[in-house]
Amino acid sequence: MKDKHIKKIIDKCTNDLLFRDSLCEALGLHQTAIQANTYRETITLQSDRLQPPSIHENQTANAEEDKEITTPQPKPQLDTYDDLGIIGIGGMGEVRRVRDRNLNRTLALKKLHQHLINSKQAALRFVEEAQIGAQLQHPNIVPIHDLGSFEDGGLYFTMSEVKGVSYQTVIHELHLCIQDGQWKTTPSGWSFRKMISAFLDVCSAIAYAHKKGVVHRDLKPENIMLGEFGEVLVVDWGIAKVLNREDTKEALPPVETSVRTSHQSTRLGQVSGTPAYMPLEQARGDIEQINEQSDIYSLGAIMYELFTGKPPYTGTNGMEIVSKIREAPPTPTTAYASLPAPVPRELMEICDKAMSREKENRYATVTDLISTLNDWMDGVKKRETALDLVEKAMAKNKTIEELQNQASLLLIEAQ
Repeated sequence: MKDKHIKKIIDKCTNDLLFRDSLCEALGLHQTAIQANTYRETITLQSDRLQPPSIHENQTANAEEDKEITTPQPKPQLDTYDDLGIIGIGGMGEVRRVRDRNLNRTLALKKLHQHLINSKQAALRFVEEAQIGAQLQHPNIVPIHDLGSFEDGGLYFTMSEVKGVSYQTVIHELHLCIQDGQWKTTPSGWSFRKMISAFLDVCSAIAYAHKKGVVHRDLKPENIMLGEFGEVLVVDWGIAKVLNREDTKEALPPVETSVRTSHQSTRLGQVSGTPAYMPLEQARGDIEQINEQSDIYSLGAIMYELFTGKPPYTGTNGMEIVSKIREAPPTPTTAYASLPAPVPRELMEICDKAMSREKENRYATVTDLISTLNDWMDGVKKRETALDLVEKAMAKNKTIEELQNQASLLLIEAQ
């Protein structure tokens, strides 16, 4: 039996991604890699309440949700774009570099995996991802340009191509550059201070998304891209949750999608995201409790990795990390005997507050987190300005002493 046939049987027989990947690996089959610390899975918990099934790529459609959805009309062919090759492969689809003939520009085209084109749930999630991204118009969020379908019914959407490196890569480089216990600038020009500034841009994007009623749910250093000209972009809104904002009084209109299930479609006990950076409520699968403050925890976890060089939780696989999150909180940064390089106490306290185990102890909003970080940045700038003035004053003082000595000598000479 051919490898592709064996893998197809495995895919049909199990919805457990971790088991499926392990089995493929044991049989020596190729698989689209999902690192041990990065996965999406379903964990069933005991509960009296059940909610409608979630829209997940590893689940079959539920009859109740297997309804007709409004998707773009099929095109005979994609004669608008020239295929320039693959960029990457993920759980729901692959991303390819294409050239838009009409506007003569290069874009990224994300297409649904071939084996998922008949799954209503996969289609719902894919369309919703595109619609959410298209409505989040912010300089630190990748813009979506087009949504359509192929002749065979497969879906795609196009977006601006993100060129650069991930925040995670720069964290690694920054820690490699530490010398004598001090932060140094990386060869690509990133410093500790510049990384904090980029982090503030990330917070700005998330604060905007929250105002629009969208929770990212998968914030991590890997999902932040840094361009060579200072661009900071939050990517991968594939498992974003649209909150019920019917009674919102915010100035910004809430995000609305043709999939009216985002805030209620994931069933209790389901864990989606990247375990190393998720809060307790997300690790428990407590869907109703996941809101803006869940993202705030993940933002704190990104700071944690910047300060320590490692994520809050580590383990050999996702299940192990989820278990650790449920058992106990991570070691606070303020409790570390020493860090790879000095981190201001104020920043460590901000990180620990954002990562509080109980939601009510975290920052109420991302705007509050931004305000606190800006206060620290302003304080640092004022301190540096004051030190600079003192240094200049000391230099002037030496000049004054020299002039006073010269004046004394001239007075003696004159006498």
